[in-house]
Amino acid sequence: MPIFRKGPKKQKAGLTDALRSSKTEKPKRPLVRANFLELQSCLRSDPGFGADEEDNMDQGLDLETLVTDPGLSIAAMIDGHGRDGKAVAELIKNHVKQDFENLGVADCSARIKACFTQLNAQACSAEDIDVSDSGASATIVLHCAESRDLIVANVGDTKAVLARGIDSPTGVQLSTDHYPGVDEERQRIIAAGGRVAASDDVQLGEIGELRVWRGTESAPGIPLSRTIGDAIAKEVGVTFEPAIKKLTLAPEDRFLVVASGGVWKVLSPQEVVDIVAQQEDTAQAAEKVLEVAKDRWEELWQGQNTTAMVIAFQAVDLGSAVLARGIHCAQMIPAIEERIMAPFTKSLLASGAISVSSYDQQLQFLPWHE
Repeated sequence: MPIFRKGPKKQKAGLTDALRSSKTEKPKRPLVRANFLELQSCLRSDPGFGADEEDNMDQGLDLETLVTDPGLSIAAMIDGHGRDGKAVAELIKNHVKQDFENLGVADCSARIKACFTQLNAQACSAEDIDVSDSGASATIVLHCAESRDLIVANVGDTKAVLARGIDSPTGVQLSTDHYPGVDEERQRIIAAGGRVAASDDVQLGEIGELRVWRGTESAPGIPLSRTIGDAIAKEVGVTFEPAIKKLTLAPEDRFLVVASGGVWKVLSPQEVVDIVAQQEDTAQAAEKVLEVAKDRWEELWQGQNTTAMVIAFQAVDLGSAVLARGIHCAQMIPAIEERIMAPFTKSLLASGAISVSSYDQQLQFLPWHE
């Protein structure tokens, strides 16, 4: 392990000037350009215009490390619906981490699929919850620190969107929207005896979004094709089997936003990424997403539960970690400064993690600490 100590008093002019100015000027860097030693996350929720927390059917599990496997972290976003939707969402939040840890399945993708099966069974067997016409959308996120693998599994419309890029990140949706209008979903529902149609108004005919119905009945009328709970809808092709996406994070993959349906109904994935990218930390970012979403709902004279979680990924390598620490180069012996910092600067430039063109220019982006 390298030992850092005070270097010689004589320093390069550009380096010394940057170090001196850092004591009085601490540049604020947007989240998209930040480098972290560890995962950073924050979850915020708002019941919406005219509602209180008792009306909030959103539940979220902020990022937590697994007890049985400290190298894995888990997070979840749950959006309940129906009369007992809040109870279903709370049950999922309270059981998801323990269920995942207790399942004796080695492969993470297989284990997360089994976790959805178990969560659905628990919701349907709960004595104090009526899931005949109540349920929840759910997105589960797994992150492996060593391999930088990310797994996103979901049912319903709680989206997970990855920000890819440094200066102008692109929103990449990792979750799958499960609506009955999607051809694959529609075919499964019809094959099971269900019907896909909008609500039928006596005067206006079919209006609104497509929903799932049991034959010619006026139930259940759910606008989703995959959920946890919703026992009646399960009889006609609605399933709890999640869509699973696995990838290895690249250096340009900066953060992940997971939010409830109330956010995505008024904000596009790219809008959310643009909002988060310019905030200073995950807490500010999550709060800003909710603020903008609430404004959009109020413009419509409506309100809806909104919940957002922002997860910022850690630095890719030691070079990024050094930058994230804000270690003063003046405290590094010349050999380490020359052998470690310069190669890592080249590495970060090549990967796109920083976009400056010289050693001294790079210093203005460091998060100096006193």
